Amino acid sequence: MSESLIVIRGPIGVGKTSVSKALRDTMPDRASCVKPDALKLMIDPNNSSDWRRQVANDTAGFLTGQLLEVPRTAIVEAHTKYPEEIERYAKIANSHRVPLVNVLLTAPIDVCMERANGRDMTGIGYPIDEEMIRDYYQNLTALPGELELQTGRMGIEEAVFLIQERIADIQF
Repeated sequence: MSESLIVIRGPIGVGKTSVSKALRDTMPDRASCVKPDALKLMIDPNNSSDWRRQVANDTAGFLTGQLLEVPRTAIVEAHTKYPEEIERYAKIANSHRVPLVNVLLTAPIDVCMERANGRDMTGIGYPIDEEMIRDYYQNLTALPGELELQTGRMGIEEAVFLIQERIADIQF
């Protein structure tokens, strides 16, 4: 598999980190994960804001481009419901002439909430509550051409396999 840009997104608790890491592990020494949410926490762990989101996503976009220059496959774990943030990665993939695979992970909202309630929130100085999860979940739509995977019905290995199939099918 040659270099590519893979954007994995979905609501809190859907398995973005697990799938991203498992996918990266199938490409040792050739892939890196980029986590805009980690950048958000570095900028301001106590408040969620539009400016923080913008700075983190700009930085993640720059880092992604740098990784593609190396060249490495970049796996972006995007916790976003904003299409313009996904479009940013399409432009980056196009400018680096690498295939782009957009993946939307979904699961029933009760599964996402159960997983979110069980996760470590160390370093986050504001609550991620049920209302936040429901709002994100209700405003999330699949984009044209996006691979939609229901992680409530499949394991991590199957999700990784389906993403790898999509990568192999793309002709750039």
